[in-house]
Amino acid sequence: MIDVREGDVLVLGGADYPIKSCEPWPWPAGTASAVPFLAASAATKRSPGMVSGKRGEPVTHLAGVRSTALYPATPDILKREDLQTPHTLLMAYLDGGDTVYALVVEDLR
Repeated sequence: MIDVREGDVLVLGGADYPIKSCEPWPWPAGTASAVPFLAASAATKRSPGMVSGKRGEPVTHLAGVRSTALYPATPDILKREDLQTPHTLLMAYLDGGDTVYALVVEDLR
C-alpha cells in the first residue's frame, strides 16, 4: 500500500499532472509485482500544510513508484461530473504492492 490521494501531483516523464481521482484496485496477493504494464517509474508530490494562510509548493512525497504510461481517460471517466475540467484527462496505474491504484490526472499543458 502507498500513500497517494486526490490533490497530489503525479510526476511522470518529467512532467507534473495533478491527480483528480485515486481509487485502489485490490490485486491478488503477490501478483502486482509481475504485472508487465507497470514499466515506467513515477513520483508524487504533495503540498505541505497551510502556513500564514498560504499553501506551499508541492514537494516530493513518493519516488520510484512503478507506473503505467499515461493514456486517454475512458468515456465513462469523462462523463463523471466530479471530474469536469477544461483540461485533458489521462489515466495511469501505480503499483502499491498488494494494491494497484487507478489515477485520473489532468494534463495542464
